[in-house]
Amino acid sequence: MIKVSAVLFLLLPFMVLGINQSCYKCTSNMGGVDCDENQVGEIVECEGSSKCVILTGMIEGFEDIFWQRDCAGDTELLGCYDIEYDSGEVIEWCICEGELCNQSFETASGKKN
Repeated sequence: MIKVSAVLFLLLPFMVLGINQSCYKCTSNMGGVDCDENQVGEIVECEGSSKCVILTGMIEGFEDIFWQRDCAGDTELLGCYDIEYDSGEVIEWCICEGELCNQSFETASGKKN
């Protein structure tokens, strides 16, 4: 649970004021709307946000790969990144701009199949 809190803490700076747009929103294994590679969650209007975020990774304490989609606040960051922890866990995430851009890593990165 500490790792999940750390991941969610990483996202808090992105959840600030900006321009409204729609993003997918879901968090796997945390109750609520199912979330994984194919289940994108619900569509929400992000008050004060002009960007969306998608992240995934294998987190200690979870049996399955963790997924999250949400609004990202008014941040200068844009693009895809990864964080590797000493434990070997890797979190991949993208911050994108555009309506419902966080459907997949391909749409968030601007690449198409």
